[in-house]
Amino acid sequence: MRTFAHKRKATQQTTPVKSTHAIRALSGQSRDVDSILQLQRTIGNLATRRLLQSNAEELPPGSATIASTRFGHDFSRLPIFSPSRVQAHQFDDLGSDSEPLKSGPTKCPDFVSLTAKGKDPELMFLGNRCRFRLGKCTTPRGTCGNSADSGMAFVGKVKTAAGCTGKLAFMQNVLSADRKVTLADGKKQCITVSSAHHDGGPPWKGCSVDITTAGTHVIKSDDCPGRSLIDHPKEVSMSDKFKLYLMWKENGKHGWKPIANVTWAWSGSVERKRGAKDTDECTTRYNATSKSHTDGVGSASKDRPVTSPRIKDVKPGPCAGGGKDTGVKSESTK
Repeated sequence: MRTFAHKRKATQQTTPVKSTHAIRALSGQSRDVDSILQLQRTIGNLATRRLLQSNAEELPPGSATIASTRFGHDFSRLPIFSPSRVQAHQFDDLGSDSEPLKSGPTKCPDFVSLTAKGKDPELMFLGNRCRFRLGKCTTPRGTCGNSADSGMAFVGKVKTAAGCTGKLAFMQNVLSADRKVTLADGKKQCITVSSAHHDGGPPWKGCSVDITTAGTHVIKSDDCPGRSLIDHPKEVSMSDKFKLYLMWKENGKHGWKPIANVTWAWSGSVERKRGAKDTDECTTRYNATSKSHTDGVGSASKDRPVTSPRIKDVKPGPCAGGGKDTGVKSESTK
């Protein structure tokens, strides 16, 4: 990439310069020419960026893997089954492990509330592909917030006294997951997880809030688990349970401490309609045969989230129960 960037820079320093001098000599309209060249460069940069983003979103047709963006969280975060950008997996690790977790009491802040409130999953056309997921998470990674479109919206609230300064953030664990997919060719793949797995953070999705003054402070984020249906599966069923942790890191100290947590869940299933074509619209191609979610109200707790194993390392495998397309279920060990 460095070689390519260097060669391109050299080209920009020679060819455009000659063209510009020639035009200036002929017309004397140097200002207009500079404006046109700048516009060309801007349009080229935008086109390149869009092409890279488009390529990053592409999923090979007929993929025989269970698709989602996190587990993509499209389980993003996630957000279970759909090859997301680089890896074919159901979960995206949305957080950072650069800071360790600490135990023990915190002198501040005072916990007020923590809630997880969401909606049932729906079939939708999003990002140029048919999906079955909870809502739409439109807040960019690295930014705190949620919206009316969020699949599951999180709100944490604390109070601080003078001198209590630090950062608020979220971290999440997957408590359990049961995902089954019948692929277009009739083969079945499953993911079954029955113990806590790391699902990102802190800070979750890069979201953190700096606390520098006394008062009441709020942190917001969201999650939109689901699965892309771009590989035209015959059936998909998903049931996931999560625990979200409200975390605190005191200024001048190293490491995050949990101060509260909340449990939430969702489930749903879709099946392909008989006679449906791959080119049909999302809701014309599939029926949502079940859909539900469970909101949560959190409480103060010093229970620590797990940082290992990671949900992104759990691989889909054949389903248990016998038959030519089934076998031992895939499950990570503690």
